[in-house]
Amino acid sequence: MEQVQPEQLPDIDAAIEAWNSRAQSVETLYGNGIFQLNWVDESGGRHADQGDIDLWYQQPDMIALRCSKFGDTISLFGSDGRMQWFYDAVDDVLYEGEIVPGQMLLIADQPFSPALLLDVLGLHPVPERDWRSLPSSRQHEYIEASVPLYGMGPAIDSEAAWPRPEMWWWFESDGVDWPVSRTFMLMDEVRMQVEDDPGRRRTLRLPDQPITSWPRMAGSIRMQMLEGAALRRTTSSQIEFDELTIDVDGEPMDRVFDLVQLRDALQPGEVRQLVPDSDAEASR
Repeated sequence: MEQVQPEQLPDIDAAIEAWNSRAQSVETLYGNGIFQLNWVDESGGRHADQGDIDLWYQQPDMIALRCSKFGDTISLFGSDGRMQWFYDAVDDVLYEGEIVPGQMLLIADQPFSPALLLDVLGLHPVPERDWRSLPSSRQHEYIEASVPLYGMGPAIDSEAAWPRPEMWWWFESDGVDWPVSRTFMLMDEVRMQVEDDPGRRRTLRLPDQPITSWPRMAGSIRMQMLEGAALRRTTSSQIEFDELTIDVDGEPMDRVFDLVQLRDALQPGEVRQLVPDSDAEASR
């Protein structure tokens, strides 16, 4: 393999600075588009499902994600920064509970948490220190770095959550505005690989900043679960945003992050509490 000269590679300090600058500049966000979910059942059969998606975000850590079909909600995940919830319209069950650092919900066989979702979307800053460069195992035009994850914290049960709360970034040599690939180290022998399509990146218009400072966000995000010693590919999902904007006028920002209003509006058939030391499995 060709040895890479340092001047050929992106500067990791510049990459982290660009990442954090973008995350801090996005105070509110609304997005809509489509999603697709692919999974393998216990018998080995392959399945796929798709629908529409709406995303709402408000700094520092309020987020809501709605999946729907033909205008009808099929699932809703959200957090106000202290509480988290997941509504499964198929079973008409609302799961709710306090956020526990390092613990996941298992939704459609994929791990979910507010912190993980914000990291995937690039809406949380990463620590400016404690990262480390890794020897490149990919093509010579890439650089790798290991970055601690935001908000993961020590796991409640290290055997069931994050013994290694970090993600790996791969950067192309032609820019540092967004990693071409990120790998989230989850449980032992469980990883989530996240990739975006550079051609689908979206520019957010910030009226109080010059055009050259407008942040770019991933418009196409693919998430792939890798499991086992051989890192076998299992469940995968993809989000394609048709719109990403900081203009939230007319959006229900006062309701999507309010669990009480959400509960009253949904009128779920059952409400279940997420117990901190449970498997926190919301839906399969």
